[in-house]
Amino acid sequence: MRKTLIGFLLIGLLVSAMPVWADAVDDGLPPGVNEQVRTQTREMIQAGVPTDEAVKMTRNMVQHQFRNEVALQAQDEVIDACRQGLPHEPLMSKLQEGLAKQVPPEKVVQAMKTVRERYAYAY
Repeated sequence: MRKTLIGFLLIGLLVSAMPVWADAVDDGLPPGVNEQVRTQTREMIQAGVPTDEAVKMTRNMVQHQFRNEVALQAQDEVIDACRQGLPHEPLMSKLQEGLAKQVPPEKVVQAMKTVRERYAYAY
């Protein structure tokens, strides 16, 4: 009995000491999302986009059936804006506007690029 209890305690300690493999990106995105898209979502977070916003943007693109390459381009625009010291929110808003209006994904990304360029010029 005592050995069994010690065994359970040791197993419990080992399990609780193991690193957590899942992260907010994996938890927030549906299964089957391309690994590059997941990685780029993490890059958005590292560039300064709040985690919940980065995951929401990616999830919305997946739900609206953006092709992987187009989703990656949209994420690139946001990352570039952050790296240039520009606000990312206007680009995210442009994405949401495009999704609401059912604009083709390629045109949404082009609009995001235009917004980023305008902010770069203004800053």
